[in-house]
Amino acid sequence: MFDMGGMYLLLGVLFLAGLLVLGVYLVHSLGLWLMAKRAGLPYAPLAWVPFAKYGVLGSLCDRSIAFRTGRRWRLAVVLPVLSLLAPSTLQLILLEYLLPDAAFLYSYTGYSLQQLFRLVFLVVHTAGLYYLYSDYAPAQAVLYTILSFVFSFIAPAVLLLLLYKQLPLSAGGQPPAYEPPPAFTTGWGTGQPPGRRYDDPPVGLNRLPQDREAPYPPRDDFSGRNGPEL
Repeated sequence: MFDMGGMYLLLGVLFLAGLLVLGVYLVHSLGLWLMAKRAGLPYAPLAWVPFAKYGVLGSLCDRSIAFRTGRRWRLAVVLPVLSLLAPSTLQLILLEYLLPDAAFLYSYTGYSLQQLFRLVFLVVHTAGLYYLYSDYAPAQAVLYTILSFVFSFIAPAVLLLLLYKQLPLSAGGQPPAYEPPPAFTTGWGTGQPPGRRYDDPPVGLNRLPQDREAPYPPRDDFSGRNGPEL
């Protein structure tokens, strides 16, 4: 007998998964649109269009890359092409209606090519986002890049929405405050030079000869002055 309960459960799971995918897409498009609009890009509304949205993202990345390296990666063209070759779930559904024969998309060769281009897209996309994060939040660029690579489905969408109000360095933003390196240490990493020992002579005075011959306790690193007691 056909189990209708299992069918309803499957349909419910697919419905929730579809809502999640749609929600992430809308958050990503919103953050990208706001960032592009604030940057003054005339084609910022394309952030809501599949495939074309990566052209907007590529333009923002190109600006940050040119500012930091003086080079042009042409990500405004590369990212849309790679996204077309490695379509997401929503883009795959769209291609089914646009292509005359969508059977190739689900063949073994088509699936293998999609996975290859998805990997290439992930690497190029993450590299572009690193320069974008370095422009908008240089202090957290490495952390944000790692999150965008590991959680590539949702992290870029959230981070773009969080960063769009920041003024990038390429537009005159302020770099992070300088933090001096940690102080010299020879002990257990206390961050400070070792203090004076009780048997050291006062500053400006010399120890008397008889004092030099006095049987002082041996110096060690476990006295509590230069490290923790064991």
